[in-house]
Amino acid sequence: MPIPAPHTTALAAGLALWVGILALAGPPPHGGDRASAFAQPDTLEQDTTDADQDTTEVDILNADEAQGLVSELDGPIQVLMGNVRLQQDTTLLNADLARQYETREEILFVGNVLIIDESDSLRADTVLYNRRTKIGEASGRVTLTDGDVVVEAPFARYFTEQKLALFDQGVTLIDSAATLTSRGGFYYTEEKRAEFFEDVQLQSEATYLQADSVTYFRETEVSRARGDVFVLRLGEDEEEDAPADSLVRTLLFGRRIFSDPQAGFRRVEGDALLVQLRTDTTEQRTDTLAIRAETLLSTDQDSLRRLIAIRRVRLWQRDLGSTADSMVYDRVTLRARAPADSMGRDTAGTALALPDSQTVEVVEEEARLFQRPRAWFEDTQVDGDTLRLTLREEALDSLFVRQNAFIALLDTVLIRIQQVKGQHAAGHFEDDSLRSLIVGPTAETVVFLEEEGQLGGAGQYSCDRIEFYFLGGGRQTFKCLRGIQGIQYDAGLVPDGLSLPGLVWAPEQRPRLEGLLDDPRIDRFPEARRLLARPDLQPTAPDTVQVPPDSAQATSAADTRP
Repeated sequence: MPIPAPHTTALAAGLALWVGILALAGPPPHGGDRASAFAQPDTLEQDTTDADQDTTEVDILNADEAQGLVSELDGPIQVLMGNVRLQQDTTLLNADLARQYETREEILFVGNVLIIDESDSLRADTVLYNRRTKIGEASGRVTLTDGDVVVEAPFARYFTEQKLALFDQGVTLIDSAATLTSRGGFYYTEEKRAEFFEDVQLQSEATYLQADSVTYFRETEVSRARGDVFVLRLGEDEEEDAPADSLVRTLLFGRRIFSDPQAGFRRVEGDALLVQLRTDTTEQRTDTLAIRAETLLSTDQDSLRRLIAIRRVRLWQRDLGSTADSMVYDRVTLRARAPADSMGRDTAGTALALPDSQTVEVVEEEARLFQRPRAWFEDTQVDGDTLRLTLREEALDSLFVRQNAFIALLDTVLIRIQQVKGQHAAGHFEDDSLRSLIVGPTAETVVFLEEEGQLGGAGQYSCDRIEFYFLGGGRQTFKCLRGIQGIQYDAGLVPDGLSLPGLVWAPEQRPRLEGLLDDPRIDRFPEARRLLARPDLQPTAPDTVQVPPDSAQATSAADTRP
């Protein structure tokens, strides 16, 4: 998931206006009285003896009254009152009153202050600039805009030497696509870097973000969010102006999120949790994908979307759960011909050539799990060095196990574990159910036979290759090919604890949706709590775990997988 990029163009524009105030706040002309200078309705010329000072003239376009005062506390004060209008180059300033404190080297603009420079503008109740500290302050309904983006704050301070703007009493950024609010923020004009802190929230049509703090680089669009970070995205397209789509909702939680949208890369760290909800309006069903890991990395490249999960990976999808140390999850959108029933065919049944308008998008998914992976689907548990699961149109399609494959199937009638192991394994699914399984080479199996609901015998065999076929209703058949060796037991002679070496039956380790969503961060965000408490998101897996009566087929205490 990307971090939505808060727009900060207006920050730079408005702060450039503040820099323009510096010229308006220059020292009095040489050898002259400031009050009389204010009284002249033409121009004010700045000091040219200081190389750091701007020498641009300031024109007094209008003032209803000018005064020169002397205060015991503040010293000489020069005042312009009533419809004050000043200009320097392309910068215009309007205010009800302008007051310069010569001793303090400050100038204050009061009442309906408006500073305009081409398409940029700054509005405030008061603006104060100190030439000695080179700090400018705007207060009271401060509004900065460049015509496209608006920045609003009750107070803003600009540090000229550091080229730093501070909003420490709250700030709101608004543009046509999104609104960002936070309790405070910084903007570094040279680096074009914005820092927002404390209860940062960004709301757009398709994206909502909440974090403790956000850093944003305007030129590169790189952003970092920290603290308890929550992102809700509506729709699959992660482009900034992509429309909202309530049929696909992605929720993302983490402690730190880094996003580089130009590179199509993002990283989530700190007990990362991703939940994706896909609503099928035809079947009135919501399919859920939940992934939890220490770190999540995602990339977008044309039709390929890749998610990499690192350390303590747990995945839950309808009828599927898996654990591993790391995982690569790819989602590819392909263009394919329309289904057969909508395709034109000749009399021989051969598909005719079809234009692009008669092709459809096909979504293929693949999860590759590494380092002690384990997967469960229905009543089956799969172990191996590497697992690869493929899904087509969000339904399980195939399974591949590389090295040390071990498949254990719970026979729910006999409450026994059917077992098969070998160097590699390949399985095929239909309607999310395992239909066939091929294991080899050097395959071994333990099978229990059922007769009228009772144990009818068992067998332990080894051969080059074993093929299992699942016929539905708990029925199955298998065959061993080449180099067959083994033993078959009658019903009364089946040894207690008959199993293959290495069997670990651990259904209690299977990730469950309610376990992955048992997270206090969800309770913190009302929208996340609302979406994830829906009745249609209740898990389909049984609440109880069936364990075979033989102790050798129970979970091994030595198994420490996540």
